[in-house]
Order: sequence, then C-alpha cells, then structure tokens
Amino acid sequence: MDEKTYSQEVLEKTFELVQATNWKDPIHGSFSLEDCSKELMRESIIHFTATSPTFKTLEGGRVLVQALGYRMGPAGDH
Repeated sequence: MDEKTYSQEVLEKTFELVQATNWKDPIHGSFSLEDCSKELMRESIIHFTATSPTFKTLEGGRVLVQALGYRMGPAGDH
C-alpha cells in the first residue's frame, strides 16, 4: 500500500474543519466528504494530535469524527 504525503498547508486546512476552539482539546465534529476524504482527515488529526480518530458515516455525505486530541494523547502536555 502506497502512503500519500500531504503538504502542511493541506493538513492545516483539513484539521481546521473539525478542530475544537483550542486545537489541543478532544475532537468531536463532522465534515463533508465533498471537503475531504476520511483518509486525509485521519492523516491531519494524527499529524496535529498524535491520536487516531474514529469515524461514523452520517446521512447526506457527512462524517462524524472523534479523537482524544493532543492534550489527552501520548504527546500531550498532561
């Protein structure tokens, strides 16, 4: 399986779709599959928080995403 490499700019724009007010907080959000793929969202969350997200596909092409977030993850300031 080939791994894709995304630019910092792409990862930032993707993460901004679901990040909490404070980027270190847990992630509980949703995004449209028209805006990005689950794969890209997974990579952006791992990149910024060092935690793995979970996804649930919703009606209308939206996806619910949750992750512990930076603060609660292995790289966090806890």
